[in-house]
Amino acid sequence: MEDEPWGEARAEFVVESTGVFTDKDKAATHLNFRLLLLLLLLLLLLLLLLLLLYYLMQGGAKKVLISAPSTSALMFAMGINEKEYKYDITIFF
Repeated sequence: MEDEPWGEARAEFVVESTGVFTDKDKAATHLNFRLLLLLLLLLLLLLLLLLLLYYLMQGGAKKVLISAPSTSALMFAMGINEKEYKYDITIFF
């Protein structure tokens, strides 16, 4: 128990008010600092995995055609303004 900061501080009670440890099992991690470190490590690994998935799932397409009226993108309609479209137009980024 010498690795636990609550034990070193001789804490008898810990008030959990972060909203993270709201069930008994999670709140019990305050009793065992190593469990908390493991939980944080697992959360970090999950975040890295989600970032990797986000990166890998970026479409890869060169262009996207929106077939419905857009509230934020440029719109081109055949017979109206199609000649204004240029291939190198960047609409999103």
